[in-house]
Amino acid sequence: MAGLNSHIRILVLEISFDLEHCYSLKDKRRIRQSLIEKMKRRYNVSVIESDLQDDYRKLELAVTYVALNEGTAHEMVDKIHNFCLSQTVGAASRVDLFHEIL
Repeated sequence: MAGLNSHIRILVLEISFDLEHCYSLKDKRRIRQSLIEKMKRRYNVSVIESDLQDDYRKLELAVTYVALNEGTAHEMVDKIHNFCLSQTVGAASRVDLFHEIL
């Protein structure tokens, strides 16, 4: 039995959104559900809301992705960041992204 491929990397992203134009948890839920479903479909990632569930002005998502190598992981960071920026125009005043590649 062979061991794990030493080139495989796990990308972990924490994405924070300041939802300046949300006025209720219902508004936040609409944005959250849309982002999560589109990210899952487009990038084949796992996504959860990781913190601040009761704060309708902030959204925290955790995203994981298994990459075949470190280069692919870095490309995915850029793709997901650009995706989040494009999908939240007018809804989020700020999008912060922190990542770690394991």
